Amino acid sequence: PGYVSALQSALLMAVNLISLSRTETPVDPKDLDANDELIEEKMSLEQQLISSILRMTINFLTNEHFRIRIAALELLDSCTTVFSDTDPRSKSLFLPLVHISWSPLLQRITSDPSIEVSQKALKVIKEQSVVAGDFLRARIQKELLPAIDKLIYREVS
Repeated sequence: PGYVSALQSALLMAVNLISLSRTETPVDPKDLDANDELIEEKMSLEQQLISSILRMTINFLTNEHFRIRIAALELLDSCTTVFSDTDPRSKSLFLPLVHISWSPLLQRITSDPSIEVSQKALKVIKEQSVVAGDFLRARIQKELLPAIDKLIYREVS
């Protein structure tokens, strides 16, 4: 279905992101706990691949180069599409990924020197909230809205 083209797009973006970055980002298998491994087993092959890409991409959000941060955010945005089908199980598999990407995305909104990166991070959170639904409601109210307030203040000043 539509997620096949999203998967192809995500893979292409991942390759481009990796080629843009001249440093290797180590992925430590110790970062995965037993719960993550159980979740991975329930995912389709496409979802497992996107999950791995998403986890690695988060490391690029703090890269010093603007183009790499933008490419990482575009990749996170396109990865969301794979989990947006109507299967409720797909949504529950996506929630841990939303959780691990929340803080880095919020940091891009509040502390990135580029307004374009902040805007792109907001777009990613918007797309994730469409899939995650109520899961993000409290965080959006408690953490994101004050961050947007700071962003507006920063841009007006």
